[in-house]
Amino acid sequence: MVTTGRASPALLRRVAERIAHPALPCPARGLEFVVYRRRSVGESDAPPVYDLDLNTGPAMAPRMSMDPAGEPGHWYPIDIAIGRAHAVALTGPPPQEVFAARPAALVRGALEVSLAWHEAHERDGANAVLNACRAWRWAKEGVWSAKTAAAQWSLERLDDPAPVHAALAARHGERRPAPAAETIRRARAALAGSSALHS
Repeated sequence: MVTTGRASPALLRRVAERIAHPALPCPARGLEFVVYRRRSVGESDAPPVYDLDLNTGPAMAPRMSMDPAGEPGHWYPIDIAIGRAHAVALTGPPPQEVFAARPAALVRGALEVSLAWHEAHERDGANAVLNACRAWRWAKEGVWSAKTAAAQWSLERLDDPAPVHAALAARHGERRPAPAAETIRRARAALAGSSALHS
């Protein structure tokens, strides 16, 4: 969600309370709801600023932040780049008018930091594998895809696709180890060589 001005903390808390699972049951694994200020997403070199970042859902750890300074900043340029490519406007102007194109070097850097974050915090987690697959595909083809689609794309490119199969199974509730080291390594290598594609 993008606002033209800054909403009050009290209003944002009320919004969070009303849309948080289970007050509003989430039909998917989880909902990531971010309220951005338009100026910060409408300028290509401006750091994204949010007033609310809410994670909620039946299979997602609940979290609410209203302080961008207290959160890792690499997620938001990635979200904005994906939003520019794939978001659907429920009201207001189209995403391409709201989200400015971020420089490829900035997006590449955010993806590299995200891989390091996953390596440090979720090294054997399904989410690390799936995010690495998405970063890998972007680096190779310039395409933003859903995590599941990126994982399917990566299957035929890995010598051992078992971690990706395990990560996909985890999306359906199965619990299997999903070592992320190889997909992270492939994503890093692709990002390092992607400057010619993303200039």
